[in-house]
Amino acid sequence: MKTSTRWLLYSFIRVGLFAALFAGLMLIGIEWWLSALFATVLAFAISYLLLHKTRDELALDLQHRRTHGSVDVDADAENDASDSVSYPAARSTDEPTTPSDR
Repeated sequence: MKTSTRWLLYSFIRVGLFAALFAGLMLIGIEWWLSALFATVLAFAISYLLLHKTRDELALDLQHRRTHGSVDVDADAENDASDSVSYPAARSTDEPTTPSDR
């Protein structure tokens, strides 16, 4: 599965789980802030227990990206080009550069 698809699927499942729990608790008649608090805790616990495979795949993907890195050839070329450009001096040569020159 593509990495971005995996991230989106995991995120949508977690948000959907929270929304379903929140709606269910609101229908029962629990205050909105308690419903939000309970839904957050329950959604975290359920996703931790049931979505471990997807979470582990995402962690491995992050580790792979971090250790192997990705080379952006365009950005490297732009950085090399901007480093090679010489910029004119910010000050004119007529101004004194040190206090003793004044």
